[in-house]
Amino acid sequence: MPARLAARVYLSVVTFVGFALIATLFLLDSTPLGHVSDGQLSDLQIWVFLTVFALFASVAPVPIASGLVVSVSLPPLFSAAVLLHPGLAAAAGMVGTLDPRVPGRDIQWGSFLFNRGMFALVYGVGSGLFHLLVGIQPTANTGLSRTFTVVAAGVIALLAMEILNSSLTIIAVTLLSRQPLGKVAYQSLQGALLSVAGLAPLGALIAYLLAPRQVQGLFVAGLIVLLLLVYRELSRRSIKLGTVVRGSYIAQSRLIDKKDRSTYGHSERVGILDPAYFIFWWASYLS
Repeated sequence: MPARLAARVYLSVVTFVGFALIATLFLLDSTPLGHVSDGQLSDLQIWVFLTVFALFASVAPVPIASGLVVSVSLPPLFSAAVLLHPGLAAAAGMVGTLDPRVPGRDIQWGSFLFNRGMFALVYGVGSGLFHLLVGIQPTANTGLSRTFTVVAAGVIALLAMEILNSSLTIIAVTLLSRQPLGKVAYQSLQGALLSVAGLAPLGALIAYLLAPRQVQGLFVAGLIVLLLLVYRELSRRSIKLGTVVRGSYIAQSRLIDKKDRSTYGHSERVGILDPAYFIFWWASYLS
């Protein structure tokens, strides 16, 4: 099968499965929009809060020094998978991962629909797995046992979502770009590890704050969201400033080295080796 045809078939299958899953979750759930209690936030209100947070995080991912691009949309989407019904969690993944690219102009419709179906599949499966693991435990468990059950179910669901997301993404990028599978997997897993290690605990904290479904918890979670978005903007500006400074240094060093062709590139090589030598010297000093 030609590579282009294989990519098209793969994208179509994942898209169909994702949209079919979210439709099935809503049809089979007797209360697809969750329960509404007096004095408490409804599932739909929490869904709106987490989805808007995820949208703000997705429209401007942060490039890091290694060349990877990291989004901070994992915390709200992980919280949605833990707190909400699987159908709402899948809908949060589908809507909350939208980016500024316009379908048909900046991104092909096939790729756009694939992304929507893939994220619906990832967060729908993750939420369903979490609620299944929590639900099979005896209801008479003590508080400590119940807490351990919820934490263990959250970790397993998170790992399942990341494995599924990474696998689907790696296969799609490999088929579309025709790059070696190992190279694509290495680059993708770097970003996944950074997201899980740095952002998943924040998602668990937001879920803990919103679990009582009180306005006070929503306010505190909103402050955390604001701080995270500020951190994202500061990180982006820091990376941009570092790129400008490095480019200016390289330009000046090359201008100086042009005076003598025999030493061309010397200043640039010194600038690269000097930090490495300092780290080696400091490690030797500490040991």
